[in-house]
Order: sequence, then structure tokens, then C-alpha cells
Amino acid sequence: MESQLLLKKPKGNQEGIFYFDGAIYDLPVSGLAKLIYLFLCSYATKHGKETFPSLEEISEACKTKSHKRIDSALKELEKAGMVPIQLKDEDEA
Repeated sequence: MESQLLLKKPKGNQEGIFYFDGAIYDLPVSGLAKLIYLFLCSYATKHGKETFPSLEEISEACKTKSHKRIDSALKELEKAGMVPIQLKDEDEA
């Protein structure tokens, strides 16, 4: 059985509820990768299962300006099997 945790925003804002796989804590991935994973879980809850947040959105939410570090962290998550990475066609934007 997969472990899942439920995170909530402070009372009065039920939009902020999202689930994530608690296994992320035990994976040998960077702290930034874990932070990005939590952002992606929250983003997916808000925008639907298949989401395509931009590097700018990830950068702003995770307080890092380095797209290279974000790319590296996303590759860590993909390699660990936590998120599938799919590039969005420009035509779909």
C-alpha cells in the first residue's frame, strides 16, 4: 500500500488540500527535488492530473532562479520514479 499524506492550508481555505506520496522523504534526491515534488502535487490538485507548469512557475514557487537546477531536480524525480516528465508541445500551449 502506498503511503499518502494529506496536507492542508490553514482553516478557511479548503482549496489548498492535496495528497502526496510519503515515500519522497526516503528517496535519495535533493531537497530541491523534494520541494519541487510537493509543488507539483499541489499544482496537479489545482490544475488537473496532467499538468504542465512552466519553469517560471516552478522557479517562483520554489524560490530558485536557476532553471538548470530545476531541470536537474526534475530529472532526479523522474529517475526515482516519482514523476513522469513529458514536454508539452508548443501547439498545445
